Amino acid sequence: LPGGIAVLAGLAAGARTTAAKASLTSVGLIACTFAAIELSGGEMAMHIHLYAVLVYVALYQQWAPLLCAVVVVVLHHGSLGLAQPERVFGYHHMSHLAGLGQVALHAGLAALEVVGIVILWHFAEQAERETEAAQEAAEQQRRAVEEAERRSRERETEAERVRAAQAAERAGRL
Repeated sequence: LPGGIAVLAGLAAGARTTAAKASLTSVGLIACTFAAIELSGGEMAMHIHLYAVLVYVALYQQWAPLLCAVVVVVLHHGSLGLAQPERVFGYHHMSHLAGLGQVALHAGLAALEVVGIVILWHFAEQAERETEAAQEAAEQQRRAVEEAERRSRERETEAERVRAAQAAERAGRL
């Protein structure tokens, strides 16, 4: 398992696109969780690492890394959790039915976290749109002020020209 994590790290480092790097890094982080679970003998406390890692995967705010991470978790917990539940969930002599219950519980918790992540993304995108709109409004306001100042200078210049012409006309009459 550590060799697989190293391979994923190497692939992520050599990936050409940001999306590929993010997806490979996400799967590598999830693989670290699987290593921690395996090394701990399936202790439930190590499963918390999975939920923490999903938060970091969510920081990419991209679907591909999140979906890759979720698919890998589903495949791992779904297959190994049903075939050898004691390796994944740490309970010796766990029945397959109990393993199925643990798989369902973990899947439900992961789904709940993913829903929370998607809701967070929604609000982050909404805040970003609001910030962009405020910046655009500020830019339009700046342009309007500059235009008003330009017009004011033109009016002032024209008024000065008219005053100078009137003064010249008066001087000529004198």
